[in-house]
Amino acid sequence: LQTYLRAQPDGCATMFQLKMTFFRRTTYAAMKTYFRIQPDTFIVIGQSVILCAQQATTDASQPPPAYTLPLPAFVNGAADSSSSSQGLRCGVCNLMFSSRFQLVRHKETRQHRIKVMASQLKNQGAWSANKGGVDVSELHEVEVAEGQEAVQFLQIRNNSAQPVLLLSFSLIQRSPSIRLADSHGRPAPGLEESVPANGGHISIAVHIRPQALGLLRDIVVLEFEGFAIARKVSAACEPNLGPDMPNIAPTAPYVPRAKPKVDRARNDQAVPGEKPKRITTMWENPPAQFSPEPWLEQAIENGNLELVEALLSSPIIDAQSYGYKLHLLLWVEEMQHEVDIRQYDMAQAALTPRSGGLVGLQVPGLAENRPSVMKGDALYVTPPGGGKEWQGYVHRVERDEVQLKFHPTFMRTQLFSASRYDVRFSIKRSTFVFMQNAIARAKLPDVLHPCTLLGKAGELMAP
Repeated sequence: LQTYLRAQPDGCATMFQLKMTFFRRTTYAAMKTYFRIQPDTFIVIGQSVILCAQQATTDASQPPPAYTLPLPAFVNGAADSSSSSQGLRCGVCNLMFSSRFQLVRHKETRQHRIKVMASQLKNQGAWSANKGGVDVSELHEVEVAEGQEAVQFLQIRNNSAQPVLLLSFSLIQRSPSIRLADSHGRPAPGLEESVPANGGHISIAVHIRPQALGLLRDIVVLEFEGFAIARKVSAACEPNLGPDMPNIAPTAPYVPRAKPKVDRARNDQAVPGEKPKRITTMWENPPAQFSPEPWLEQAIENGNLELVEALLSSPIIDAQSYGYKLHLLLWVEEMQHEVDIRQYDMAQAALTPRSGGLVGLQVPGLAENRPSVMKGDALYVTPPGGGKEWQGYVHRVERDEVQLKFHPTFMRTQLFSASRYDVRFSIKRSTFVFMQNAIARAKLPDVLHPCTLLGKAGELMAP
């Protein structure tokens, strides 16, 4: 073998490396093992050299046989569908391999051959096409209860004048929930079986036992001598509810829960709490409070909405009237927010002391922002029997708890005198104050007019 390798040309660097490697391996088994673990460039060359070694004579006095070592296409620079650009990969089976030897061995397997035939049938649009005078019945989708098994049969009928040989049958995905067996009970791939001519038939049993709820799909490929036919398998697994399943159908029309009427009046007599420390902001022009006008609060609390609707539907005469309408809309929205947040008020809530002079309050739904509480918001607590209302500012927000800080007097006198408190939520007015301030600072006559803000769309909206 060494004599043969020395006689070969050194035009290819791969061949030269191959020669130098062979000089250090003296046994046939060692060389064969070596080639199986090498990169793809060496595998085909190594198989050819081993074949040459098997053909060579053992008599050293005779020259080696005249055998030219073939080089694979990728050594000559040709493109290979499974080469290094995509790795050693089987595109049909979508599998990766560490060596070309393993890839070649995989392509010789029956499962790879079945998938290649299925891919060809799919590309040709011939899933349900019968061939060679052989008719194969279709499989319909079945419904299987959880823990049960369904059995379907593929009827294979030979209408030709010659017997047809069924080589194998198998599943593409090899789902553990589907099992195939021939007419003698042999599992896939079965043994070669002849289908008699002139109407002779055999059957393939398809056993379906789903291992999970949902849809189950696979493809059965029947490999005959010279052609293949595929059939789809589909099953739907539903839970086995049994006769004791309660009736959950509605018994009456849905009626939304009536929201209780809440009092949105502010309590200016509450004992203020301690705000969290923040970066001090120096305002060049501090914004005004822009509190809702008293007549508007009284009209809404008394249910006199006709006056509010009349003002909102009044025509826009100039920029001043349009600005006042924006102020009015923001006030109405702010009061609605105050009503909405009060839906989360809590009765008989427990307050728990925390480190740093904080008090913990468990708030159901806080993780889902129902209610939405942020650092700096104010909450109000009152003893159940009534009395003084205490304001607490939020210093920390956790998953289902907020930590508040009250006036030092509350920590000394009130916290341990009552175990439960009524909690009232409130909104932070800063967002509405900034929007009100922006409207008030727009002094130019045409800045707030819809035609200026929205262009042609504003002309359609303007009266």
